[in-house]
Amino acid sequence: AGNLGFDVSGFIVGLSVTGFVVGFAVKDVLANFAAGMFILINRPFLVGDTVSVAGVTGEILEVNLAACIIFSTEHETVTVPNAKVWGNPIRNVSRNTKQA
Repeated sequence: AGNLGFDVSGFIVGLSVTGFVVGFAVKDVLANFAAGMFILINRPFLVGDTVSVAGVTGEILEVNLAACIIFSTEHETVTVPNAKVWGNPIRNVSRNTKQA
């Protein structure tokens, strides 16, 4: 028992477990946000570019802090989390065209 008149160890363990679970759940959100910032700052591609990234090839429709929206060559709209985009090689077919 603590000075409060009851045992606080169960409460502390509960808070610790809750903190761990919340931290684990937020990890992916923070990773996507950080990767989104890197993508928006470094601009490896722009809306309208044709890219191949994370196993998806197609035209970039949108880039936001959480994900990139790609219209694939299979005519599907694919949402790719930014952490997967930034963590994989990015082939920008639009920028590979050489100007004479």
